[in-house]
Amino acid sequence: MWPSFTDIMTVVVLIFLVALVIILMRNTELVGQLRESVSQTETMTTQRGEMEMRIATLGDEVVRLRSVLAQAEAERSAAEETIVLKESEISALLDDVGEMQKVRQALASEKADLTEELAAVENERQQLSTEK
Repeated sequence: MWPSFTDIMTVVVLIFLVALVIILMRNTELVGQLRESVSQTETMTTQRGEMEMRIATLGDEVVRLRSVLAQAEAERSAAEETIVLKESEISALLDDVGEMQKVRQALASEKADLTEELAAVENERQQLSTEK
């Protein structure tokens, strides 16, 4: 015996209902995945914006540090030039001191000679005055 048309349609409707339930469940899963994907995308966009801000900040910091470094190098160069000038001045002063010490020694020697000569002259004068 053949099944009735109503039985066949009931089976067809049940198959469609089961298929619809499966499709709805799958759709619910896909909506959840889509929400998660959108959330991840928003998080990544936020993180990307933060990273871009951080990169810009770090770029500004690099520029500032390069400027500070250039200024420090200029100051170091100026200090080195000053050191060279001061060293040459010190060298010239030391040369002058050496020359003055030589002059002082010569003058001290000359003074000693003159003192001896004066003593000899005084001695001779006393001898002459005692002889008279």
